[in-house]
Amino acid sequence: MEIHKTSSSVITNSIKAATQDFMAAFRSKDANAMARLYAEDAEVMPPHADVVRGRDAIRALWQEFIQAGIREIRLTTAEVSEGEDLAFESGRYDIIGDTGQSMDKGKYIVVWKQEGGSWKLYRDIWNSSMPAAH
Repeated sequence: MEIHKTSSSVITNSIKAATQDFMAAFRSKDANAMARLYAEDAEVMPPHADVVRGRDAIRALWQEFIQAGIREIRLTTAEVSEGEDLAFESGRYDIIGDTGQSMDKGKYIVVWKQEGGSWKLYRDIWNSSMPAAH
């Protein structure tokens, strides 16, 4: 599949809106709403953990994040590029704890997939830009 450097504003706006929905669902501590933003066959690749497959497992993963005292995940989209039925988004994240302090900062890539007439997270991976703990 050919990937185009710049995506159409419709796709970019759809993906940015879904990213906003993701952040709002996390702030609301709604792991179910977060999981619904993922494709049925989605995979999440969190740092220091194995691949998490499927909506039920993804819901459980985000519920763990919510229960771990994370207040907010801030995502800043840097780029969206599109193919025929897939698109990718890259950007930066900041994880904010209950005290309002940044717990982690880094970068992410999400592959988006058309499913049921809307864009869903298909592959989701992120890693920290913070120094490794020793």
